[in-house]
Amino acid sequence: MSRAFAFAVLLLLAGVLPAHAADAPAAVPGPSPQAMMEQVSQDLLKELDANRATYQKDPAKLRVLVDKFLLPHFDTDFAARRVLGKHWTTATPDQRKRFIEAFVNALMGDYGDAILEFTADRLKFVPFRGDPAATSATVRSLVKRSDGTEVPVNYTLRATPAVVPDPAATSAALPAARRSGPRSATRAAA
Repeated sequence: MSRAFAFAVLLLLAGVLPAHAADAPAAVPGPSPQAMMEQVSQDLLKELDANRATYQKDPAKLRVLVDKFLLPHFDTDFAARRVLGKHWTTATPDQRKRFIEAFVNALMGDYGDAILEFTADRLKFVPFRGDPAATSATVRSLVKRSDGTEVPVNYTLRATPAVVPDPAATSAALPAARRSGPRSATRAAA
């Protein structure tokens, strides 16, 4: 798996972005889903480009970067509920909290290096074509692998508001990543 593609996997598996989306129902104020996704990506990549050598030398600083730019936009509770399924309801609040932290740590361990190699030229957002009055919106992107092929990575924003990874893209393109990420997080939280 190419590093650029692995970064997209990190975004997919990390869970859900809260949408402050003008393209969702009027009750959710803020930028359009596409504008939000583009801004988060640009902010992260700008900081990464400015300090890439520092992050390569100190992985703990890379986690700070992810915490600053990505995690504020991800609904980790929702992602954890999706991963744990029926087991979420029987977990205590402390177990849930520990699982979420273990899940994020597992993703960083599995895909953190990919962030270091990711560059803006490998990510392209496809123009939004959704219904502005809809209760959900899909932001489509293409991630260029190191071999030049482009892989679609889609994010679905719900009116709740949240962005969820497209299950078809995840199951078709990322089977190995799907198998390793949640499983290692589950072991770490147990």
